[in-house]
Amino acid sequence: MQKFAVFSLLVGLFIKLVLNIPLIRMFETNGAIYSTMIGFAVILVINLLVIRHYAYFKYRLVFRRGLFITILTGIMGFICWLSYEFFKNFISPATKGGALLLSLLCIFIAVSVYFYLSWKSRLIYFLFPEIMKKLEAKFKRGIRQR
Repeated sequence: MQKFAVFSLLVGLFIKLVLNIPLIRMFETNGAIYSTMIGFAVILVINLLVIRHYAYFKYRLVFRRGLFITILTGIMGFICWLSYEFFKNFISPATKGGALLLSLLCIFIAVSVYFYLSWKSRLIYFLFPEIMKKLEAKFKRGIRQR
């Protein structure tokens, strides 16, 4: 199995080296970044194919959850942008303190929305089952004590 890991690393490195100079000529410093990204993508694809072949791993559930997480991240980004557009009317981002306060406020709102959506969709229960069991037990105990 390790021979495939070494093989994928060598193929990825070879592709990076072959693409590096032409991409640097085309895109300047960004070309080096692009060649590295392409090399890593090749390494990733080879490793995923090897895992699927030898471990009989099915990626359907991983793809669906990844897509759902991507959608939630897009919603979170939109909420963060919307919060920024609203609160910049009241808090000036021109000063360091205002920019910090505005950033923290927008991040808090966006993360809260992300947490709420992942909780309502039960995604968080699939990603962190032990932590969610402990939290549920703690909240149930707290409610009973009142």
